[in-house]
Amino acid sequence: MKRSLRSRSIAALSALFVLFSAAGVGEAMPVASQESASHFLHRWYDVYGRGSGAAVLAYGTLGGSAYYKRAYRMTTDTFRKRVSKQAFLVSHRTTAYTRLAFAIPAEISERRATFFVEEARDEELSSLPATVRYYGFIDVSKSASGTWAIDRMALSPDRSTISLRDGGHGSEGRGFDVAVVVLQKRLPQLTMTEIARGTRVLPQRGAHETDVLFRDARQSAVAVLAHLTSGAYHIVAVRDNEHFPR
Repeated sequence: MKRSLRSRSIAALSALFVLFSAAGVGEAMPVASQESASHFLHRWYDVYGRGSGAAVLAYGTLGGSAYYKRAYRMTTDTFRKRVSKQAFLVSHRTTAYTRLAFAIPAEISERRATFFVEEARDEELSSLPATVRYYGFIDVSKSASGTWAIDRMALSPDRSTISLRDGGHGSEGRGFDVAVVVLQKRLPQLTMTEIARGTRVLPQRGAHETDVLFRDARQSAVAVLAHLTSGAYHIVAVRDNEHFPR
């Protein structure tokens, strides 16, 4: 009886070993279509964030380019037509680790989603190690087989870290002011004063998201803002209030 149980256990473990060997240790395995776009994005950063480029190998044992290659395989054909694998690796040549600070949904549908993200990259800059924060939009799309993939990355370094230290350039450090400007562009028939009079900041959704509502007798809209670690505010989306559940 004990031998039989032990034999079955060994057989089960052997089957698991074959399964993982076939997939490859550390490979980014496809996940069933029930996975949400947000979950996929975080899973992608779990792979992408461990990568390191050729220029930072002197700093010690790092993840290496294998993680970038795996992350690249988690992109769409459209992404790969725009960015070759070699170009992708070269663009991360001086990067050691990348950490996702936050991701705010801008638009989400059944097969496509756009997120505003902020990430922190450990980089080698002019022979000095530094942490640089990047922000911008990442698009993901779902294939016919039901798996998500990265479709576009449009990120820029945050240059407001120093400019906001002593008050910055004014409105970039005040979410209300940023929202009023954006809402006035959405509702050009109204003046800036009219927009400001009908605008209020809604209760905070999270540490990095601020929603600002404009409403008068005829119309309403919500500006969704991202609050970066530097203190700057950036617009994520503007939505009609009736399509903005809270």
